[in-house]
This record gives sequence, structure tokens and C-alpha cells, in this order.
Amino acid sequence: MGLIFSIMKEEYGRLIEAIEFYKKKVDEEERNFKGSAKIRFRGKNQYLYLQRRDGNRIVHEYIGEIRSKKAVAALESVNKRKKHEKSVKDLSNTLKDVKKVLRGKI
Repeated sequence: MGLIFSIMKEEYGRLIEAIEFYKKKVDEEERNFKGSAKIRFRGKNQYLYLQRRDGNRIVHEYIGEIRSKKAVAALESVNKRKKHEKSVKDLSNTLKDVKKVLRGKI
């Protein structure tokens, strides 16, 4: 039983470190481009906007045409941030399971 406890305690520490790492990554990506990507169609052209909440208001920030360098960078940044947020959520769920196994003995 002591071996299993020590392995789970190591896993707990690893999960805590991983969650902190991915939260830092999310913060870095949010500094670049904050919000969700929305594509709007005007005629035959497509334009990228970042949509975010500012208090009770929803703000749409114009980025540019969908093929512009800034729009491509914004889409990549938003996708990376979403990927990191999903990792944080998955790791948090795993951490809950590890805490149940340890039963508060950490």
C-alpha cells in the first residue's frame, strides 16, 4: 500500500506542475490575442474579428482579412490557447481522481 501511495503522491505533484505550466501558457496566449475568433462575410471577402466580453458588453475587435498575416497569427494563438485550456481542464479532472485515491492524506 505504501508503494501505491508514493506513486500517487508523485502523480499529484506532477499534475500540479503541469496545470501551472499550462495556465502560464494560456496567460501568454491571452496577452497576444484575447477572445474568440469570429469570421464575418462581407460580399465575397472574409474578415476576422476577436470577440470578447468587457463587463456586460461584448466587444468585437477587427483583426483583418482572413488571409492576412495578423489574422493567421491570431487564429493560431486562439487555437493554441484553447488547446492549453482543454489540457488544464483534463489535468484538473485527473487531479480530482488522484485526490480521491489519496483521500486527503497529502
